[in-house]
Amino acid sequence: MDALVEEQAFAANLTARRGEFQFGAPLPIGETGTVDYGEGKAVVVVPSGAGSIIPPTETVRTESRTIDGVRFVFQLALNAESPSELIVYVPQFNVLDVAELATHTLHNLLPLRGARVRDARRWSQALNDALVEFGDDAQVVIDQHSWPVWGNERVRATLAETRFCEMGHLK
Repeated sequence: MDALVEEQAFAANLTARRGEFQFGAPLPIGETGTVDYGEGKAVVVVPSGAGSIIPPTETVRTESRTIDGVRFVFQLALNAESPSELIVYVPQFNVLDVAELATHTLHNLLPLRGARVRDARRWSQALNDALVEFGDDAQVVIDQHSWPVWGNERVRATLAETRFCEMGHLK
């Protein structure tokens, strides 16, 4: 909550305006489509005052939980992509959700919109931890901004190469 309030309550107007430029929102949609940042096709601008922050009722840590009969394994990746980030593995489906840690675009270590600079070392370590913990079993890796990667060999390569790109010294 502290991180959310800090970014949204104190700098929301500034980061929203910078985000419009970062993600190409002011650019017109033409005959061949739109120019964007590679992770989404539209920026939705919420009018000022239209949203609110609802505090969580539970805190998830690095742990396993069963929700509606499906087991989820949560792995914290704090201060990697954002102050509060989770990697989620669903063993029943061999699906690993890496949130925003291993997308198919260049990693946003220095957000132009003014969000905090991301710690590349923590980012790389979070991917390494996911590779060690789930790499033998994961058959699909998904993230919140791009397409899935199918097959264990490709999943492992994606995690390893992304982690390697961040730090260069881990193998």
